Amino acid sequence: MNTALGDSSSVTDLLRVSGSTSGNTGVQITNSGGLGAQTTGDGIKLIEVAGASNGQFTQAGKVEAGAYQYTLYKGGVGADAADGNWYLRSTLEMPVEEDRGASAGTGNMPPAEQPVAYRPATVGYVMLPQLAAQYGFQILGRLDQRVGDVPNVEHEAGVKDNGVWGRIYAWNAQTETSSRFSADTRNAFVQFGKDWTVSAPATGGTSHAGITATFGNGSARFDDLPRGDYGLTTATGSAEMQVQALGAYFTRYLSDGSYSDSVLQVSHYHNRYDDKQGNTPGQNGFSIAVSEEIGKPFQIGTLPLAFEPQAQIAYQYLHLNGFSDNVSAISSTTSNALRGRVGFRLFRPDMQNASGTSTATPYLSANVLHDFLAPGRTVVGGTPLSADFARTWVDAGIGITMTFGKRSEVHAAIDYAHNLGGQNSHSINANAGYRYSW
Repeated sequence: MNTALGDSSSVTDLLRVSGSTSGNTGVQITNSGGLGAQTTGDGIKLIEVAGASNGQFTQAGKVEAGAYQYTLYKGGVGADAADGNWYLRSTLEMPVEEDRGASAGTGNMPPAEQPVAYRPATVGYVMLPQLAAQYGFQILGRLDQRVGDVPNVEHEAGVKDNGVWGRIYAWNAQTETSSRFSADTRNAFVQFGKDWTVSAPATGGTSHAGITATFGNGSARFDDLPRGDYGLTTATGSAEMQVQALGAYFTRYLSDGSYSDSVLQVSHYHNRYDDKQGNTPGQNGFSIAVSEEIGKPFQIGTLPLAFEPQAQIAYQYLHLNGFSDNVSAISSTTSNALRGRVGFRLFRPDMQNASGTSTATPYLSANVLHDFLAPGRTVVGGTPLSADFARTWVDAGIGITMTFGKRSEVHAAIDYAHNLGGQNSHSINANAGYRYSW
């Protein structure tokens, strides 16, 4: 049967049975150019039975259009729930055999409260652009995550010259959106940098200019949580993300320990989706990001502790190209993201070993982060959708910076982040790096 899959007014073939039905009959539905839409009321009538509707009509295969998945149900909704007709609806409903009414597939939930049935691929198409934006911000990171404690290395070495460094950053995050879509992500990247001391005035402090190269990947498993309440698996698919980024930075350290750090970063993304129903489209995109961070340590009285407040503002422009899978076209997604951070480090500086050949600086950190701009929207078929992630969250962590000899520094940290209000989101992040100066 041919149907222009859309809302309840869609044009469709109609089978009229003037008598009664019995037995089992398969129904194959072909989309005739419909973009997909949310149905209302009874849905799209496919089969009209005038007599006793004792036969079972079974949908043959998945029926998808645009962002939606359609299912063939016996009976209408509300007052029409007991009729013997058959309808296509893009809603999640209890199967007929599980329905207490046994005469329709609408379950016990009022029609207006039936969840929309999104096709599995939709979840990944909507969520991954914002996960890519999160990835870009993680690459930017903080100054101490990227290069460690440069003034400490310079003090130990007695020189103010060049440096090379590298770090590994990895995180696992669980993120929800709209109280129904969720993603479990595992991500990692390696980042390398080279910087030059461009000035070292006699009054103290140094200025550094540097470049970075980053190579990373991420994977995500997606779920549509309400599907589990209607006899369906919640798992909707997965995606893989490959990221390469080039960056430049300029950092100034003053003699009193205060600093400012400016970063420019350009990233390339290649995404591969898999909704486990034969859809494995690819997608390319890019982002441009800038960050400005400032901080200053203060000695806490006579205690061997220092308190370092920090503030950071970062902007990112992200564009992911449009593409098509075997169901519909998916638009490009463009997002402008503005993220602010305020936080602090509490650290015990320059704890020396007995021989005086190395030092250690352990610290505690805490931050509040907020996204000021709403994410971009993705149009799946003809339906615009966006991912409303939590926009404010906190993180807390522990870390240590250690120098070895006069040239080497190792730093490592682990953090835990959790949302404040909004949709549930939490992650564990680990960072480890090495720097050599000469």
